[in-house]
Amino acid sequence: MNCFLKASIIQIRSEPMGGIVDFYEGVGHSQRKFCSIKSSNTHFEFGGRSTPDCTNDEAKSMTLFDIPMGTYIRLYDSYNYEIDDDWMELYVKRSVPYISVYDFEANSYNMFVENDDYWIRYHNGDNADALNGRVSYFDTQFWQLPSCF
Repeated sequence: MNCFLKASIIQIRSEPMGGIVDFYEGVGHSQRKFCSIKSSNTHFEFGGRSTPDCTNDEAKSMTLFDIPMGTYIRLYDSYNYEIDDDWMELYVKRSVPYISVYDFEANSYNMFVENDDYWIRYHNGDNADALNGRVSYFDTQFWQLPSCF
């Protein structure tokens, strides 16, 4: 397959169009939704610093709607997004209308989860706390390559 395209009009956007990410206080979306943000927000800090709608960091699960292929999301337990602490990352392999992330905890059964649509990797730091109920920072990047590569 070659990558040569002929175009008569090209529109360039400063950021990819993104979907919506909803955060819930309970594992498995069992408690109230307290925060809803666009997935195109490249950096987002919980605790009222970024938006008054997301005043706490007690997220334990999330749903994602209309997330484009190539979206890479990482959640951190640290405001300084330290990788030696707890974090979780999700990569969307193909555009999907809905992804449900049951919780943000790793255990011996789910350190890495993958299907046709996305993969999730969990990392638990050395300290006693974990990511569930302690999400402090949300980061998004877009890693999309042309389909001919």
